[in-house]
Formats: sequence, structure tokens, C-alpha cells
Amino acid sequence: MKKIIIILAAFTTVLGLGSCKDSFLDITNTSKISTSVYPTSMENMEQVVNTLYSMENQYNLYGSDLLVRTALVNDHSLDFRHNNTAEWNQIGTHQIQPSNAYIYQDWQGFYRMIGAANTVLEEADKFASKYTLNATQKARIDQMLGEAYFWRAWAHINLCCFFGEGYPCNGDGSKKGIPILTTVTSSYADARKPRNTVDEVYAQVIKDYKEAMNRLPKAWSSKADYPRPTYYAAESFLGQAYLFQGDYSNCITALKDVINNSGKKLVDFEHYSHMFNADQVKFNDESILEINNYSSTLGTGTLHARWISLCYINAAGKTVGTGWDNLFFHDSNITRYGDDPRLHVVALEPGTPITIDGFTTVVSKYKNLEASYKGWADRKYCELTTSIGKLAGAPYSGINIHLMRLADVYLMCAEACQSSGDEASARSYANVVRRRAYQDNNHDITSSGTTLRDDIREERFKELCAEGVQHWQDVCRWKTLDQEIKKWYPITRSGAPVYSAKALYFPIPQSEMENNPNMVQNDGY
Repeated sequence: MKKIIIILAAFTTVLGLGSCKDSFLDITNTSKISTSVYPTSMENMEQVVNTLYSMENQYNLYGSDLLVRTALVNDHSLDFRHNNTAEWNQIGTHQIQPSNAYIYQDWQGFYRMIGAANTVLEEADKFASKYTLNATQKARIDQMLGEAYFWRAWAHINLCCFFGEGYPCNGDGSKKGIPILTTVTSSYADARKPRNTVDEVYAQVIKDYKEAMNRLPKAWSSKADYPRPTYYAAESFLGQAYLFQGDYSNCITALKDVINNSGKKLVDFEHYSHMFNADQVKFNDESILEINNYSSTLGTGTLHARWISLCYINAAGKTVGTGWDNLFFHDSNITRYGDDPRLHVVALEPGTPITIDGFTTVVSKYKNLEASYKGWADRKYCELTTSIGKLAGAPYSGINIHLMRLADVYLMCAEACQSSGDEASARSYANVVRRRAYQDNNHDITSSGTTLRDDIREERFKELCAEGVQHWQDVCRWKTLDQEIKKWYPITRSGAPVYSAKALYFPIPQSEMENNPNMVQNDGY
């Protein structure tokens, strides 16, 4: 029987590898390659493994929608110019309905990654048992297993952060998590899994990260392999899982090993200011894991830049956008940053000189906004010199997206030290990052107690804002969303955010509820 991966309500044949993008077809499709005749070579196995990297950059996740349609509007890094889409408005005001198509894309995207990882694990074991391999081939198969374990853990914990009813660190470990999938499923019955608890999800995630560390190299020798996770990438995310779990001792042990032994170091502020744009140095000294994009007709880039594109004054004196110009930097964040130099890394102020498509001009206020709005553009992952339609692989941008970098590791370690009572180390780790921003030690954090805790939290916001899922996960695990709304985000262009306890997690998508009789909805939905 042809093997397939059924990802809960969504079905995908992972071994359809003719495209760099994923192919998701009906279960009855018979045109794809059967695993009874594939893979039969190491080259085939490499193709199976490479599916993992199309999964991270699929449209549902970092290829387009994960940040711009959920995480960065949910955490209020960004606000809406385009505010006439019901699903988007629900997310921006924390009034999400189970029928929301955007959250279903997140659910589906992460489970596709889990399905791909389980396929690699199964096929690699079968391949190693079926064929006589030399030492080099055996070592590569073991690395493949490490890659699959890593991405399976990464997808499970992200799913639990979005859809689980809390984090173990704040006492919610016994609440509803998400279904754990650790095998390739071949029937509807296999796919109809009940929900595991949050604690159970974290136990599986930690186990998988450790399995990954046992198999992955500490560094890849070939530049072509730099997008793959390393031992230290797995250890960084393991430390993150311990932090979210509230296991501060193990968190500190893992993250200190990354800091002291990975060979990574913070780049200087000049390089940092270019880290998120087309002139970035890819896989730089600070980078621990990033998604490798390049703009080409193969569609191997990301559409993220299209949604957050800047506006400028054209030759006719009119305000125009370089792309869809849907989302701009939330006005309140300009005040929140104050005089912090990182403001001009994360956001682009109107009046800033730029050259777009060879035309020298200035950034304008975001178009079609009311006079009361400042209308700065989001600078992280924004194309600063080329309009989206004129990119080599239009509309795909070639800017790499960071999943983990050393600054995040420092700040997680600072948080864990503060939580465990080691305030001196907490200040030391946080100030490493802060000194890079200010380029002096005159702005060091010197506080203690809950003020130190809050200073580290704010440092995480200013370092990581608009970069990924970090700030949304932070406010959910700290349970500070209500405070953030009250202090900083009482209004968006889609309306006033509404806080309730259920705002800290998404509902289970309606289609999943309808297709899985064992699924139970989150409290409050």
C-alpha cells in the first residue's frame, strides 16, 4: 500500500518531491511515488530530508503567513493598514473564532512539518536496514535522523505555544496541549488523535531535542549545509524548552554551554543593523539557525516582505508602496523604544533617505492612514532598495529569517538566572546584549527583584520585536498580555483589543473539531 502522511484533518504525500514547495493532495491520489520503490539511494534520502526545509518555508509558515497573519499582529509589533479582512481583525483584537482560516494555516503548517519529520525517521531506519552502507553513509543517515528529531520537536513546541492552554512554567502543565504525532499515519483512525497535556508535549519535545543533539554535528563544514540545525542549535532550543517548562537549572546549563562553547559571538552594531535586510551577512557569527531564502524564479524565497513593504515618495510626488503595504510598525512601539538605538533597526522612519529601484527619494508615512498615525514601516525583513515586483524572483524575497541567534540565548539565560535567584549573572547576560545596542556600559541594567525581571523582559522585546514568534510566546508564558494592552496597545486600526484568559491561546480550528471526534476544544471557545 502506498504510504501517506495524514496530518490530522490535512493529508499530504511528502514523497512528491518534484517541486521545492510542498504538495498536498487528496488521499486517493495515485500519481505520487510509492515508498515501496523509493527511496533507493542516498540521493533519494537527501531528497526526503530536504522536504523538511520546504516545510519550514511553506506558505503557511515562514514562506508567508505565520508572522504577518498571526504572531506579529497578535503581539502588536505591527498594526493594520489593510483592516477589512475579518480573520485578520479577529487576531489583532484577540477575538479569534475557531473558523478563522489563518489559525488553521498555522495548525496545518506545523503538522505538515511533523509529518515530514516522521517520514524521514521511518524511511531512514528502513533504508539503513535494507542497504549495505559504508561508514560515511551511516554517519550521514544518523545526521538525517538528528535533523528530523529537531524539526519534529520544533513543530510540536510551536503548536503547543499557539494552541495549548498554557506553559508549564506558569502552572498550566496539566492543561490541554496538542496531539503528539511520532509515527507516520496511514489511516483516518491513526490521524484522529486525542490531545496530550502540555506537560506530555514538553516531555516529547525535550526527548526529541536530546535525540537531535546526539546525532547532529557541532558545526557543518559545507556552506550548503548551514541552514541545517547543529548540535548547538538543538541545545539552544532545548534551553528554550526548559525555560518554558520552568526548569531553570537545566535551562542555564544548556544555554551557558551554547554561550561558552559554540564559537558564536554577537556581531557589532553596524552588522546587527543590516542583519534583517537584503545586505545581510547570511549565517553570520551570531546566527544559530536561520531560514535560507534567495529570490529566484524557483520560488525559494519568502513572501513576508510583500506584506510589510515600505512606502516612499515617487517621482510624481505621490506616496506609493513597494509591495502590498498591509502592515506598519505599531505607533505605540515608537514610544516604547524611546531613545533605544534598536528602534531604527526594527522600524523605518518617514523622511529617511532611500534609493528604490535606482530612484533616490525618502521614506513616506504609510499610505491611507489617518492624520493621527505616525505610519513608520517595519524594517525587519523589509526590502529597502528594490520594489517587490522587481526582485529577481518576484514576489519572493531572498532575506534570511532568523529562528535563533545568540542574543536570544543570552536573554533567555538572563531570564533563567533571575528566576533562579542569581541576579548578578542575570544582569551580566542581559547587559552583553544591551551594550551592543548602546555601544557603551552607561545604559546597563542595574536593578534587582521584580524590577530586574521586568527590565529583562523589556530587553527581550526591544531586541526581538518584529523578528519572529518570540514576543508573542513571551507575553503568553508571562501572562502579561492584559498589561501590555492596557499600557501600550489600547487600540489598533482594527479596533480595541479585548482581553480575556483565552486570548493567551488560539482555539482549535473548526475543521479539526469537525474531522477529529477525539478532539476537545480549548476552554472559552
